Amino acid sequence: MGIILQENIELKKDLVKTMMKLKNCPKESKKFEVSSLLKELLNCAEENANKKANGLRYDEKLKEFSTLLYLVSSVQAYEILCTNLPFPGIDTVKRALYSSEVIVEGEFRFESLKKFLELHQLPNKVILSEDATKIAGRIQYHSGSNQVVGFTLPLDSNGLPIIGSYPATSAERMAQYFSGNDTSNYAYVIVAQPLSPKAPSFVLSMYGTNNKFTAHQTEKRWTWMKTEALKFGLVIEGHSSDGDTRLLKCMIYRTVTTQPDTNWNFFQSHKVQPQLCIQDHIHTATKLKSRLCKPSVIIPFGKALVSRGHLISLVETVSRDLHNICGSDIDCKDKMNYRAVQKLTNPKVTELLRKHVPLSDGTATYLEMISDTLDSFTDPSLPPLKRIEKSWTWVFFCRLWRTWIQQEEAYSLQHNFITANCYACIELNAHALIQAIIKFRDKEEPHLFLPWLMSSQPCESSFRLLRSSKAAHCGVVSFSILELQNRVRRIDFMTNKFKKLEKEYTFKRHHKSFQMSTSVCYIPVTLPEDYEIEIAVDSALKKAIGLAVKFEIIPRKQRSSFVPACKLQPVKTLQDNNEQQDESEQHDDDDDLDNCLCENCQQESSDSDNEQDLVHEEDDVAEDQYLLSTGAIGVKTYDNVPVSETGPYVSVRDTTGQRIVKKSTFLYLHSKGKVLSSSDRIVRYVSDENIDHRETTARKPFHSGLTVPTREESINLADWCSFYNEDKSVVVGRVLAFSYLSGATWKKQEFSWTSIPVEPPKKNARGVGCLCSWFKIGKNGILVPMNMEVHGYYSVEHYICTLPRPTFLDNGSLKISCSVNQILQTCKKK
Repeated sequence: MGIILQENIELKKDLVKTMMKLKNCPKESKKFEVSSLLKELLNCAEENANKKANGLRYDEKLKEFSTLLYLVSSVQAYEILCTNLPFPGIDTVKRALYSSEVIVEGEFRFESLKKFLELHQLPNKVILSEDATKIAGRIQYHSGSNQVVGFTLPLDSNGLPIIGSYPATSAERMAQYFSGNDTSNYAYVIVAQPLSPKAPSFVLSMYGTNNKFTAHQTEKRWTWMKTEALKFGLVIEGHSSDGDTRLLKCMIYRTVTTQPDTNWNFFQSHKVQPQLCIQDHIHTATKLKSRLCKPSVIIPFGKALVSRGHLISLVETVSRDLHNICGSDIDCKDKMNYRAVQKLTNPKVTELLRKHVPLSDGTATYLEMISDTLDSFTDPSLPPLKRIEKSWTWVFFCRLWRTWIQQEEAYSLQHNFITANCYACIELNAHALIQAIIKFRDKEEPHLFLPWLMSSQPCESSFRLLRSSKAAHCGVVSFSILELQNRVRRIDFMTNKFKKLEKEYTFKRHHKSFQMSTSVCYIPVTLPEDYEIEIAVDSALKKAIGLAVKFEIIPRKQRSSFVPACKLQPVKTLQDNNEQQDESEQHDDDDDLDNCLCENCQQESSDSDNEQDLVHEEDDVAEDQYLLSTGAIGVKTYDNVPVSETGPYVSVRDTTGQRIVKKSTFLYLHSKGKVLSSSDRIVRYVSDENIDHRETTARKPFHSGLTVPTREESINLADWCSFYNEDKSVVVGRVLAFSYLSGATWKKQEFSWTSIPVEPPKKNARGVGCLCSWFKIGKNGILVPMNMEVHGYYSVEHYICTLPRPTFLDNGSLKISCSVNQILQTCKKK
């Protein structure tokens, strides 16, 4: 005790000397001002100088700051600070944390949301986003609510989870829960995003689920949430999700109609929408990118071709410092690689494609579609009319493109168009953009038009924050429902205290993460009128028709004769008693629009995690375990502790008689196992299906060193090869993709290798074909692009040889050398 008092006295003397020195510094120099923290520590040292160790008292602000410091650092780091500075002890900061609001599974915290908005001085209008993420399926005991957590909460008539479904009142009752109840393998999180540029998000509700629910239940829940929010003076301006078919179906049910309240022939919804329905633009962009990079897929843009082979050719022929693309950016395995999307949609990439890769205009245009679809929502600097023009250009183009594919017998929407899910997202977002403008314009609230906040990214950010809200040196990123509740509690505490203490202390990283530079944000003073919207849409239509004519999707004579109609069909009803759900990850790449969005479609979750890894049990359970004789309970018992229904202990019987154990230990003994989650977040998007595991990470380079035509043993992507045509003439092809020529299904024909043997094995042969950009050999070796009526795979049996890379002429033409031309002219089919 004497040592502590002496240290406090010495600390006081040192601080007083420092403050006296700083007192004489110029006042205009903020560099030498005494910080609030230093003053608080000095006052604390003075007050506690003559007190006993168990009688120390701390200022409330210092305790809150210390709790924040404890949460953002490790226990070891905080212990070092406590040892050397008069900070509150760990037990004190834990009590401060535990005094905060208890998070109850399944509760909708509208009252807490209201207080949150008031504290941060934010508007009472929010966008709700919701998503599910994989968790460690563990059954645990929550002492705060005396509940067993980890089982899937049943849903009531409003689609809401029933709170308190699993009370831990007795051993017999807890044991019954393990029969007939699903373990929650997913955490369903609903996040509120205030409509303010600098606003943090708020976890409105979270609960465990097996991810089995219907679109009808979603609609009922949204209706209840709207009514309940109004009781607290809160307004839900819209909902957002990431392509989950149940939520998507519900959004189409609310949005798409055959009798809109407008004379706009391009609009298939009501102009005034009480609640906006928006699909996450980043997920939409990654789905478009995944479709482009999918092996063996043929995406025709009329006479042009969209292919990742063009991107591979660009990587092989142009220095990386110009395009910044690497092999993993055009790999289809990582479906949610948004960084790759940002690289591919860079204007430099499309410029280099058109300049250095022949017949790649279709791919460059496809990348521009991804870029504009993203920018129409994510770019804060765009004015509203520019957003409309960018978004609706590609809506019209997709409508024209889709109609053209339906009219071509050789193509199908399932195999040759973007996914039905993705097309629906593009249509909904374009409609929601105009509805948001009209909504906030008519309410005279243009400052709430913040489309970059209208997405499911607040959910994704919350998931990242929850996984990282663990002490330093802890590598476990997965969590159970109980751990999720505690982490949400920690994040709420940190967010509120950061705001409360920002005038007293400086939190540099916190301010940096939550402040958006207003210099790059276009916050409109007024929003456009209907006639201005019509002008922007008309401009978008002209651009779309121009592109369609360019790629021969529509004849030139029809250039201005019609407005393409929306291809989304209204959902008449959400009620379907036979509707089945599956918690597995949704693969919508091959679903037709009608099948994906029909009233009786099978609902599945999207972007769910399918990974497995090790998660350790809680320390308190491990400490209770020890070996006893056979027939007795093999855990520590508390036979002298009183038992009650609401207490943490429960009475059980074994061969030795009645015993008292912890409820958490009892649940641990009854659990058969847990669904585990990987610490590697990337693997959740890697599809095991249809991936040839023999494919190596390092792709074989195309034969760039050739000087004369050579018959190689294999053909690589981006190779220039000669083939025999059907009329026995010789044609040249730039290889873009490979595919099996036979297979029971389209997926069975998928070929993911980056090279093929020119003489495939005869055993179990299915045939292998090449998808190419085709050229005829013209005069003087000039390569003339062939006008392909239908794009398809050409058998490798017609392969002649691999050619040196043609030369680019100043006029943009390609030319093979005279010697190569002479060799090809003398080729004869054997």
